[in-house]
Amino acid sequence: MESDQVIMAEKNLSNEVTLIVLKILLEFVNDHRKELNQPKSSESNGIADRVFRVLIDALRSPSHTCYSIVLYTAHVIISEFSAAIFRFRNTYCVELVSNVLKACNSKSAKTRSEAASLLILMIENNFHEISLNSPNKVGHIARLKLHLATAVSRMFKPDLPTPSEKDFAKLKEVLAAIAIHSKGKMTELNADKIPYGIEVSELVTRLFSLIDINIQMERSFDPDTKAELYYKLSLSYVDSPDLRLTQLDKLFLLHSRNGNEETSATVLILMAALTRLYMQLLNRNAEYFPSTKEYSRLFPSIASELIIPKATELESVKDEICQSREFSEDGFIAFLSSAILHLQKAKLFESCVEVYNLMLPIYRYKRDYKKQAEIYSELNKLCTSVVSETESGRIFGLYYRVVFYGNSEELKDVRKTEFIYKAKPGLRIAEFKDLLKETYEKKLGTGKVQFLSNLNAVDQSTLENDCAYLQVMAIDTFFTEEEQILRRSQYEHNFDVNKFIFETPFTKEGGKAYTEDVSKQWKRKTTLEMKHSFPFITNRLRVEKKNEVELSPLENSTELILNKVQCLKNELVPSIINKKTLGILLHGILLTQVNAGPLAVALTFLTDEAKSEQPPEHTQQLEKTFVDLVQLLSDALGRQKPLIDTHELVIQTELERSYFEFKSRICQLTRTEPDHYTEIFSLPEPLPSFVPATPNPLSPPKKPLKQKTPGKKDKDKEKDREKDKDKEKGKGKEKETIRKNTVTAVSPRPRNESAFQTNKV
Repeated sequence: MESDQVIMAEKNLSNEVTLIVLKILLEFVNDHRKELNQPKSSESNGIADRVFRVLIDALRSPSHTCYSIVLYTAHVIISEFSAAIFRFRNTYCVELVSNVLKACNSKSAKTRSEAASLLILMIENNFHEISLNSPNKVGHIARLKLHLATAVSRMFKPDLPTPSEKDFAKLKEVLAAIAIHSKGKMTELNADKIPYGIEVSELVTRLFSLIDINIQMERSFDPDTKAELYYKLSLSYVDSPDLRLTQLDKLFLLHSRNGNEETSATVLILMAALTRLYMQLLNRNAEYFPSTKEYSRLFPSIASELIIPKATELESVKDEICQSREFSEDGFIAFLSSAILHLQKAKLFESCVEVYNLMLPIYRYKRDYKKQAEIYSELNKLCTSVVSETESGRIFGLYYRVVFYGNSEELKDVRKTEFIYKAKPGLRIAEFKDLLKETYEKKLGTGKVQFLSNLNAVDQSTLENDCAYLQVMAIDTFFTEEEQILRRSQYEHNFDVNKFIFETPFTKEGGKAYTEDVSKQWKRKTTLEMKHSFPFITNRLRVEKKNEVELSPLENSTELILNKVQCLKNELVPSIINKKTLGILLHGILLTQVNAGPLAVALTFLTDEAKSEQPPEHTQQLEKTFVDLVQLLSDALGRQKPLIDTHELVIQTELERSYFEFKSRICQLTRTEPDHYTEIFSLPEPLPSFVPATPNPLSPPKKPLKQKTPGKKDKDKEKDREKDKDKEKGKGKEKETIRKNTVTAVSPRPRNESAFQTNKV
């Protein structure tokens, strides 16, 4: 009982002291109004800082009983010193805003109402102060946008308890009421020139977004979701350049820790581009920096990400933002240099060349020939690396389609959403699925992640509520014919890609997906399109458009051959042929079994009987495709032949022999003359190492030589040899050896006969 009395006495004393201090503060402000309203260069500015520090200390304790008087005092002081707070540079505006925003989230309805009134006053005074001192009399609330964003970020410090939607429900109600109130001020504030309502509405929307994203960030558990949230946070800090780069830096560190080298480099490229834009906006000598379009050679979707406010909006806060080293020439170069290191780890040497091209204009402008020499030396090494990596066969990133199903609370942000993931080079689908499973089982529990078939529609009524269900499948990039022509290298086929395709086989008999009979194999083609392109600053992107087309067996087979044609064209476009990948492709076309591969398609659909049952335009398309295929096979074999080693001569001979067999069949089925095609090689002769001491397998086999019939002289010699048994035995053995060697030399070996017969079929 006594302790309660002590606590009550202390509260009363605290209230009395607060009231006395506030009264003295108001009297002091009233006596020195003119001096305190001076800009920062004024000598009295230090006194103004102390005045506002006292007010801020009082605002930090919203629980005491006299808090209404504190808010009233703040109302009076802010009204008196709008210029000092909103037009001149100061250090206390952000603190005022932070404490008022906290009061707007108070449990007390009275406190929330009074704090909301004070926040509205600050917004209106900020707007009025800028409009009165602007040449075109147009106002804005850039300073409050900057400081309110900072205030929201302070509410989500790591040392604070994990927040939830309930913790910010009251604050959202206050912000929504402020937005409604601002619409009624449109006419009063000269809406034909000053979009006050729009400014406030944008501010409230942005604050809502910041609160929601930060709450999601606290409960996110997988790296891809975290990356998306860092990206969204950076967009919400458009008016706060420093906070925007902070969020992008967190995104970069996340990717770097997970070994996503290309994505890490893309984030750094965006940071460099934003640095250049903000410097240009603030007139900080960025005119010799590369233009915006130059960055698209590294980040194809960067134009839509370079969202910045108007220069007039940042004019009032230009001395408070972009003061760190990052917003300088050194910071710009540091971002690009770090990007090069990550791109080299990813073996994306072409991208490294483009990054150096962004740095060169700066050193040319500064006449720094030493740096230019260093860059040109590095460019020489990078170009050499491009050549060597192309010859050896570089591996690029792989793409997977992932769809999430299930009613688990942890999946509510991704449920029924279709994503395209860009995986690391060489990460096969089994390993990719294992990574997804491991990530989600850490949150949901062992055995709570299951994978669904991609061939059938998902019946969600059969899914358990506490489990996550995923559809995962590998997909390919999709390009039009015009795009295929423009993209000449494998690097270009993996850059600026936002369209993908996957195929689902099915039959109309028995519900089977596959059949060995190509005349009954149907296919469903699904194309997916995204808003952005890879490479991007996240490893997954949402599918925005989807289109499905069913192909008949003939159309399916035609597309199969067209795919072979396009693959051959892609292999033959570069000046340096990759004989490894080209050899695999040729082997798959020419050395397959008769009932498989392109030849099986031709025998199924290009016979006279088959043509009569199919639309003529479709069969004509297939015929034309086979004609193109034969010529490309000829060109490919001709270009590969000078590159092969001695030990590869046997397989090259088999490929050439199979080519002539294939060509003969296609000529018969398409009624094409053999001389329609040009070859720089001829039907090969058998090699000694492959068919030793045999005639051409294309000619009939020769009969073995007959032994000479012994005559009279031979019989006499035989009688003489009988007299000398040792001589007779020696001569007999010698003759038998000669006979055996003669037969072996002229008789075709059974192994070669069967090989000839197989090729003939």
